[in-house]
Amino acid sequence: MPDALNFADALELEALEDSKHLIKFAAENNKTDLKKETVFAIETARDANDSGRWSAEIASDFWAAFSLLCTCVSPVTISSIYANVATITRPKWLVRLFHFSPIVSLSERTARRYMTLLLTLLFASIVLGYAVNTAQSTTADVGTVVKDQGVNVERLQGLIRSFKSAYGTNGQYPEFAQFPVDGDIKMLASVDDMVNLATRIDEAADRVDVEISALMRTLAQYRPFNYEMKNTDQPDTSISQLRATIGKFYERQRYLARTTPRIDHIALFINFALLPVLLGTMAHAPMSCA
Repeated sequence: MPDALNFADALELEALEDSKHLIKFAAENNKTDLKKETVFAIETARDANDSGRWSAEIASDFWAAFSLLCTCVSPVTISSIYANVATITRPKWLVRLFHFSPIVSLSERTARRYMTLLLTLLFASIVLGYAVNTAQSTTADVGTVVKDQGVNVERLQGLIRSFKSAYGTNGQYPEFAQFPVDGDIKMLASVDDMVNLATRIDEAADRVDVEISALMRTLAQYRPFNYEMKNTDQPDTSISQLRATIGKFYERQRYLARTTPRIDHIALFINFALLPVLLGTMAHAPMSCA
């Protein structure tokens, strides 16, 4: 009876299959270390397995040739080659929407995911950096406005006291009395000075509320107190209205004192916690992809 046919075992069959991809890679990339003898030994082993003539001598020649082949393509491994074989099916919606190939390799899919991650982190870091810079510049600008108008508030209070002393009865001018439209030039000039100062103070108070409120809604999703905006087209016409303007300014000044630390804390958290994490992830992602 004829001898029983001999075939390679499972491990040898796996190496035979891998050797085809390694030889193809070496040939496509002009690997000069790839010898004819190495390819011949591997092909002889494959032919022997197909015809049932596998033997210990053929196996030893195959493994020696397989080792030379692996050295030739190093540092590329069979795992990296398989990672570039298109075997993964893309989602149908992605293929229809962007007209991508329905089959993709593991390496290409991973690279696209890392690119998406990097772009997302880059956009987030830009937005957060802009928010921090805006917060810091806004609080600094509003703080300067409040400081400058604080001087005008003190000056207005002094003018009110002088006006009451000069034109009131026993030093008391009626709080709710309308300023006169006729009078001596000195009185009218004093009234104009007070109204002009009050207008600037009122505009500063509105500016503080608008800028800080918008910033708080952006950073902390917090809506500050509401109030009925004063019509700045209507000038102050009595001392009581001047005092209301001063009170409004002090209210905004207290509001600024309460909210500025909160804004600073949020900006510091973004600047020293979130941004370093985002930038560190962006720096590490390409190395992970490689």
